[in-house]
Amino acid sequence: MEKVTVVFSADLQVAVDILTEREPEMAAHFLKTLSDRPQVLVCNHPVSAGEMFDAYLRFPREPVQELKGAKPVSYTELEAGDVLWDGEKLSVVYGQVMQPGTAGYVIGKADTSDAFQRGCLKIWNDFYREHTVSTITITKE
Repeated sequence: MEKVTVVFSADLQVAVDILTEREPEMAAHFLKTLSDRPQVLVCNHPVSAGEMFDAYLRFPREPVQELKGAKPVSYTELEAGDVLWDGEKLSVVYGQVMQPGTAGYVIGKADTSDAFQRGCLKIWNDFYREHTVSTITITKE
């Protein structure tokens, strides 16, 4: 099992286990995208989704080929700590999600410690209260 670290800020870092057995192709694509250096992702917190946020890498020059995972999940099946990847966007779930439809493919499970909750709420606060751009950095361990 591979691991990555999500860095919300210098004092807020969370480990994520990448579930290579559950979603082998999606997980491999995500790990390849990270390459061997830390990647900074820009965050967005959807208004109506519930307790989850999306994070985007810099978009590639060429369109990304649509990827299909092995086990699609609906939004209502998501749990705190689930990490999803669709080839362009990383989604991080930190609580209940009330949106209908298919969410995508779970490729990882984050440690849902206090640091995780504080980091996720920091993104919500940055977006809705402070109206500032929020980023996370992801590194391979």
